[in-house]
Amino acid sequence: MEITATDQREVAAQAEPSPSPSLGVKSRASESYWARLIPRSVVEICFLALLVLVISVQVQYLLFVTATLPHLDDWNSLEKMFRSLDIHKVPAFVFDPTNGHFEVPAALGYLFSWRYLALDLTPLKLLNFPICLLTFFLTAHVINAEVRSRFLRFYLYLGAGFIIFSLCFWEHFALASGFAAILSVLFGGISLYCLAKVTQQSPRWKINLLAGLLFLLASVLSLGAGYGAVVAAVALFAIAGLKRLMQARPMPQYKRAVSYVAWILGLLVFVSHPFFQLRGKIIKAFFHAALVMGSVGSSSFDRNTVLAQNVAFACGAVLLITSFWIGFHFLQRQTAGSRLLPVFSLALVLFGLFGCVAVAVGRAYLPTSEFLNSRYTLYPSLFLLGALLYFAGSRLFLLTNTWCFVAVAYVLGAIREEQVGFYRPQLYRAMEAAIKSPDPMSDEQLRTALRWRENTKGARKVIARLKRDRLNVFRGNDNPNGVRR
Repeated sequence: MEITATDQREVAAQAEPSPSPSLGVKSRASESYWARLIPRSVVEICFLALLVLVISVQVQYLLFVTATLPHLDDWNSLEKMFRSLDIHKVPAFVFDPTNGHFEVPAALGYLFSWRYLALDLTPLKLLNFPICLLTFFLTAHVINAEVRSRFLRFYLYLGAGFIIFSLCFWEHFALASGFAAILSVLFGGISLYCLAKVTQQSPRWKINLLAGLLFLLASVLSLGAGYGAVVAAVALFAIAGLKRLMQARPMPQYKRAVSYVAWILGLLVFVSHPFFQLRGKIIKAFFHAALVMGSVGSSSFDRNTVLAQNVAFACGAVLLITSFWIGFHFLQRQTAGSRLLPVFSLALVLFGLFGCVAVAVGRAYLPTSEFLNSRYTLYPSLFLLGALLYFAGSRLFLLTNTWCFVAVAYVLGAIREEQVGFYRPQLYRAMEAAIKSPDPMSDEQLRTALRWRENTKGARKVIARLKRDRLNVFRGNDNPNGVRR
């Protein structure tokens, strides 16, 4: 939905570095916090109705496709949990890193489900919705506190809803441990919000610094997204310090230096495409980073096709160039010291950017199509959320285009997931049948049935334990043959 000329006049004050002294802005500034959340025009009511629809689509999707049985990485996690229970080393399981990152909330969730729910994994998978809802409410709080224009607030509510309640990262909904990834991103975002306040030199900077570090630790312990948050926090302080230094001491050559760096990085991204047939780890890292960055844009395509990779590369290249522009613009812009939104939105952009780079570097051994995996779309989603918030305070033209890109990506991704999700219950029923009768099946047949090729031996051990203790799909059975009471 485009921002019309009338709406542009309403939000013109938003791009100013300080509040306008006009009576209109003063009246909006004196409006109570809760009154800002009430829609008063037809457009605002439409935005709110669409937001409710977006949220309901995710709820419907989760309830329809969620199943109690283990899926993908759940098999490895359950094997580790049962082994730790047998040797009485549960803390080792909780704090044992997987692929270089911790999964403490997921481990605690498995233990809770084993102890109280007979290892029914459905509640863990449904945790994704309340975490997304909390993320949205916190984002809406930032928008409500920092954006003065009523139209622009509801415009951003819907844009944030497209991103947060997206079905692009469906694989997190299919895994019992998937909620930990979204939780890690949430903790990282809260941490960066507190640290962004520290850069504003507020009187409570010590409290904000302590809270930021604690949430940063929680993000690291939740999943590997926390490492991206750490690098983003360091980069944020470096950029904020450089900006203050430039204001105190002019640096006439910095624009040329930044331009050269941006051109070099942009050229490396461009020539990293396989069309140029260049080799080298650095070139591949740039190509993979562009794919991860553009994975949201290609979520409606089959990730194994060349078309999906080209679309992702094009979208990723545009977003990477956008990140350079945002950083350069932040250093140049003159804003009042009390404006927190540009700093926080820059932090989210850095969070998403470094998350994509971390995936490209840390998962360099993966096939090219795996960089379009839905579990990695969290990081470009973070970037898009940060870009939306940043452009809301600087460039309405770029805000409109980013909003439209987000809306199109959400609609196309939702259509694809609704189509594919229609068949997932049938797939889960076939997987459940294989879990209940795995003995007649060969390893290759079991791999195909479970869609899991990494550790078939471990999966058989987990199935035997589930059957013995009457857990998960065997819960409520009186005998080991799986006949329900």
